[in-house]
Amino acid sequence: MKFVGNLFLFISINCAYSQESFHKEIDRIYNFQLQKLTKEQKAAKFEELNAFFVKIKFDTLKYFPQIRKELKTNTHKPYFYYDCAHSMMILSSNPSDNNLIAMAFSKCDLKDIDAKVFVSLLNNLAIRKANVTQAALKIIADESFSFYVPEHDFYFTNDYSLLYCLLPMDSKLYVESLTELYYETTDLAIQKTIVLVLWHTYSCESEAFLKQVLNSKLTNPEIKSYLKTVPNSIKSSVFYKKNDKKITMKDLMELQKASFNRFSDEAIADLNYIAMTRRKKQKCQE
Repeated sequence: MKFVGNLFLFISINCAYSQESFHKEIDRIYNFQLQKLTKEQKAAKFEELNAFFVKIKFDTLKYFPQIRKELKTNTHKPYFYYDCAHSMMILSSNPSDNNLIAMAFSKCDLKDIDAKVFVSLLNNLAIRKANVTQAALKIIADESFSFYVPEHDFYFTNDYSLLYCLLPMDSKLYVESLTELYYETTDLAIQKTIVLVLWHTYSCESEAFLKQVLNSKLTNPEIKSYLKTVPNSIKSSVFYKKNDKKITMKDLMELQKASFNRFSDEAIADLNYIAMTRRKKQKCQE
């Protein structure tokens, strides 16, 4: 029994040392802010990061437990949380990692990351049923967050970006956070974004909130006007309008799923159409 106890103590100390060593290695590798590096410095750093990725890839059994622990910390540079979470998203087949990855993304610096890539990653995690709310709310706080889609000559601004991140999730995971933020802020741009997302959500909770906003004397007239124009912000396809009666709820959900596979004004128009048609075909979802 004494031997077993000593062996357990030795393993525990060794694991602790290994984790501490890994922690220091991360601090050494991720000792930068990407937006402050020159083109040459970025090239050199990406080579080092690629080597680190390969190291993890060929021994995930050893490194995944250590990475999971480090992603839960708040002590590293922001780019670590993005880069290693992204690596785990690529390499891990464990569904339980998805929420950890989403939480790690909430600690990154958006200035370090391509906006389209960030939205795509959160959208993918949301489809995997991870809760990306906290990470997605970084977008709403940044009015400059956007990306250009040259094929459609269309800018995906932060409101549509937030929509793509949250809408694939169960609305219960984000509606309360958005309604609380609406009342906490006086920023009309943030309030409009929240109204846009909740109008597309169409749940009993979101509809009750929007009704309250519309009827309240305290609501800024600009918000009331915006809420009334949301359905017509981007016109829906004529094809769908002609086939409203034939469209089923299953068809609508398939259309929504397909819409998230592309970034375009047509995709936004489809999401508008889905929200409007759901209002005609069903009562709000409990």
